[in-house]
Amino acid sequence: MIVHSSYMKKVLKPHEEETSIYYSDFSGKLLDHNFKPPVKVKIEFNYGSEYDGFKMKLHLDDEDSKKLLNFIKENLTEESKQEIFYGKFE
Repeated sequence: MIVHSSYMKKVLKPHEEETSIYYSDFSGKLLDHNFKPPVKVKIEFNYGSEYDGFKMKLHLDDEDSKKLLNFIKENLTEESKQEIFYGKFE
């Protein structure tokens, strides 16, 4: 005897859009910019790195991102500074 069954899907609760709030990963401040962080920083370590496969995402505001930009700027070669920061973040 072969029994065929059919399943019906009944939506009990209509789909609700997810809402989130973000906090700065540096300062812990609430990032209240229409539910999106104003600055996202993504760092990905690739093959050959001792951290191979590790990915990091940071949510920051402009004030916190300046700390990171200044650190990067201080550690770049002069040539890289000109290519990356020319006319920006002065």
